[in-house]
Amino acid sequence: MKPLLSPMILTALLAAAIPAHAADDRPAGTLVSLTAIAAEQVANDEVAVVYSLRAEGKEASPLRTEVNRMAQAIRQALAMQPELTQRTLDRQLSPVWDYSRGNGRRNGWELVQREEVVSRRLDEVAAWVEAIEAAGGGLESVQFRIATPTRLAAEQRLRMAALTQFRQRAGEMAAGLQAPSFRILSVQTDMNAPPPPMLMRERAMPMVAMADSAPAPKMEAGVSELQVVVSGSIELPPHDFPASR
Repeated sequence: MKPLLSPMILTALLAAAIPAHAADDRPAGTLVSLTAIAAEQVANDEVAVVYSLRAEGKEASPLRTEVNRMAQAIRQALAMQPELTQRTLDRQLSPVWDYSRGNGRRNGWELVQREEVVSRRLDEVAAWVEAIEAAGGGLESVQFRIATPTRLAAEQRLRMAALTQFRQRAGEMAAGLQAPSFRILSVQTDMNAPPPPMLMRERAMPMVAMADSAPAPKMEAGVSELQVVVSGSIELPPHDFPASR
């Protein structure tokens, strides 16, 4: 039979164990929040052009024929351009109302079809924008931007640069507070990219009527700034500083 511990011995053992347990629950070190930013200006290497085809008249059927004719002419003209993709964004047939006599009454129809063209051949942009307008298309917007492969590569470079900067700042903070080391508790990265510049027109108007007087469009692709923000928190070991007098 095993001997039983007396209440006095058991109380002494528990009292001795309390400081050791309390040491495990000691207060955490100093928590510091940090932010690091890496930015780079990247040349725009892709352009997206949105244009519309419009026709208005009393009957809907001739409008469809006219819009289809313009769309086919533009597609054929652009088909010879290398590395260019085209797609239809939307097509809408709407009634035209006449309110000159008070109550509105339908006075005809308007058919609008919107198309988008995307290309990385920036040197050809002016030529095929001019072809779109000459065929009756109305230019709505021209957006120069960074192509996806270029953007992903730049983001990876910036992410590594921001993480390195975050680690350096953590080391500087630890050195400034006389801490022998630091521990990273959390890190998150965010990608910030301002919207790319866009050339827009108030209303898409066919260029056929002014083709003789309007010069060929001149455009510059420019650059866009990419930015990666790394934020997080670190923990520094507890350190007692002497009180200043």
